Amino acid sequence: MVNLIQHKKISANKYSVKIVVVVLTLFMMFAAHSTELLTLQNERIRFTVAPKKGGELSGFEVKVGEQFHQLLYRANDYSKQKGWRGKSLFLWPATGPTKKVHQLGNKFAPGHYSVQGKDYPMPFHGFAGRIAWQVVSQHKASIQLQLQSNQKSKKYYPFDFKLNATYTLLEDGVEILYAVKSLKSNTLNMPFSIGNHATFKAPLLKNSELADFKFSTTCTKQMEFDKNNMPTGKVIETLYQGEKLFHELPERKAIPYTDCYKDNNISLIDPSGLTVMMSQSYDQSSKSLPKTPYIEYNLWASKEFGFISPEPWLGAKNSLNSGIGLVSIAPNTSWEWKVKIKAAQLTQNELLTSIEIK
Repeated sequence: MVNLIQHKKISANKYSVKIVVVVLTLFMMFAAHSTELLTLQNERIRFTVAPKKGGELSGFEVKVGEQFHQLLYRANDYSKQKGWRGKSLFLWPATGPTKKVHQLGNKFAPGHYSVQGKDYPMPFHGFAGRIAWQVVSQHKASIQLQLQSNQKSKKYYPFDFKLNATYTLLEDGVEILYAVKSLKSNTLNMPFSIGNHATFKAPLLKNSELADFKFSTTCTKQMEFDKNNMPTGKVIETLYQGEKLFHELPERKAIPYTDCYKDNNISLIDPSGLTVMMSQSYDQSSKSLPKTPYIEYNLWASKEFGFISPEPWLGAKNSLNSGIGLVSIAPNTSWEWKVKIKAAQLTQNELLTSIEIK
């Protein structure tokens, strides 16, 4: 009888341990996947920002009818998944890969570049979008985040800098103002490229037909690439100008647009009439701007996974080595770049006109 009682106690203890292990495992999984999200909202727009995840725009919702609809691909989801992570990765101080001449033929070679003869590694799309930012302020209509240089950043980038990202809630969207400051402690001009990898669902709304999903752009040319898929510094006519159907785009092969003119935007047109326009602007008189041409949008899409990413850039692949598309600011100076995402609902007449143009 004693042995039986002891056996039952041991079995109960094992069962309790299993419950504790399962609970702890679930808690750890939740903790790993969750992150701090800051939210701003009005009657039509709701967006979220993730300070600890590169300070990025993590979600963008638009009210259609009585409901908010999430438009960003894999919005607010930081669980480990295969394929493109989605959301809106901030690209800085590099856009795309950074490779020296002897690395160009190796797709998987780690990125490197040199400053005054010293070699530095550089992650794909830079490092700023993969580390935590600090929250400076949050108000009813704006959120300001900041990232400053430190010993860790100096391993990749030997400059003292301060980055601010200010998210402003608009009546019909969101404005992101990036302010880059080169601190006076720098002895050289500070070089960089900049971009935003905002990725939207394709189509935008769940019940829309992908076959009728379209995009339009003011860009008329694209950068020419060499045999290593790097910019040559020349431009060619693009096959993807004006208004096009989504399915005309190549599968996960970027279109490096340039010559986008004053309007400088890309629009995503859902069959429902919901249209999202992404635009960028900067001080075009600034001495800091790179020589033309440079990539203004690096459009990238997938029919297989259902996403489209306009990717506004001011830069180019491998800019830290080639100098193509490279912004450069003097010590103790600042430079600003603005990205806007706006949403509008086309009227039935406008939608019919749009379909006829197609």
